[in-house]
Amino acid sequence: MRISIGALRGLIDAKHDGNVSAAAHAWGLEQSHLCRVLEAERTLRRSALRRIARIERVNPDPLVEAERPTPGLRVLGKDRGFATRLAYDVNDPGSMLLQVESWFADVPNKDGMRTHLIRAVMRSMFDHSFDQVHKPTAQWRTAMDLLDGWVSPASRAKRRSEVS
Repeated sequence: MRISIGALRGLIDAKHDGNVSAAAHAWGLEQSHLCRVLEAERTLRRSALRRIARIERVNPDPLVEAERPTPGLRVLGKDRGFATRLAYDVNDPGSMLLQVESWFADVPNKDGMRTHLIRAVMRSMFDHSFDQVHKPTAQWRTAMDLLDGWVSPASRAKRRSEVS
């Protein structure tokens, strides 16, 4: 349960002329507790909200924000099912590219925004996975070439046969 701080402040303004101390006293709460609630540092029990609504003769429903389900990421996992996080595997950049593309599938590609996001994420993983000692594998070079559009269809088929 999430308290609607705006509705609670509105109630204090309407019924107690904005006086938090007077509202806390009328509602049987400690003033410091009510201040922390209004700063979103603490919460109130459902019974306290019902008591406030009963004392002020208001509907308790507006004092509680509607529960919204948390958005679930639908990311293509290794087993082609859905995973909740990126399955990072330095040896399988193609799978990671599919996951990143799946993450950003709903981003509009106006002016190449989606493509830019995918490139930036993959480029960041690429840059942080390899250094002077650890060179990128053929799979990484192929994935990055495909991502950047550097490979012709004929070269793409040849590279795929090399990687497989």
